[in-house]
Amino acid sequence: MLRNSLSRLLQSRRITEPARNVMVLSSLASQKFGMCIPVSQSSFITNTLWSTAYLPNTMPQYTSKRYSSTDASLFKRFIKKMGLLKYSRTKLKRSGFLLYSDLTEKVRVDEFVEVCELPDTFYSWFLVTELHIWMLMVRLMAEGNEGRFTRNALIEALWEDADARSKKLGAASLSIRKEQMEAINSSFQAALFGYDEALIEDDRVLAGALWRRLFSKKCEDPERLECCVHYVRRQIALLDSLSREEILMDCKVKWVPLLERD
Repeated sequence: MLRNSLSRLLQSRRITEPARNVMVLSSLASQKFGMCIPVSQSSFITNTLWSTAYLPNTMPQYTSKRYSSTDASLFKRFIKKMGLLKYSRTKLKRSGFLLYSDLTEKVRVDEFVEVCELPDTFYSWFLVTELHIWMLMVRLMAEGNEGRFTRNALIEALWEDADARSKKLGAASLSIRKEQMEAINSSFQAALFGYDEALIEDDRVLAGALWRRLFSKKCEDPERLECCVHYVRRQIALLDSLSREEILMDCKVKWVPLLERD
């Protein structure tokens, strides 16, 4: 179903914009059936790994003699203040879906299931995918309005795929499946808060967030937990090294292996 969605998306000329007025200051984004929740000002994150203050110069260079450097700078600030986008919404939404497709093809969920000793279930797949979605969201939120728009499309792709996978699990009624997906969505929102808070703290806090969410509070081997902490730190650093063009348009992300090879 995701492949069909991507195919239609790539061929379409006009795509409906996702939820407007997203009052989100970190990676956090409630996407429960297109709705978003406001986040208080205290949730603003200033760490340069993900803060919206970490913005490269993305405006085109004006070489015409009609514009002085001061005029160009004022124009750039005006564009930024107005929230105008350099890339079209169609391209950004396509980027969100392509980032998700690239993630599902490259991330070894089975490796996480083995290393973290997770049960081989739909919920374990979701927890592993959720962790990687969150890391992409952190990086995208460094790109202002265009990053937020792409992030929303990324989450939309996640829920489309999750819904398609849940339909293949059995003959559960629509009402039961909807209730289960709503419960997962609610826990997804809470997990984003936990991961965001942990990322700006030390490894102990991040380990606690992973233990509560990814391991579901079931981990007797601290080395397995430590492995995941190091994985998140390495992957966040790699994502941070990507340029604006690479994350928003190229949509090709390198995912480091969970286990470091000698």
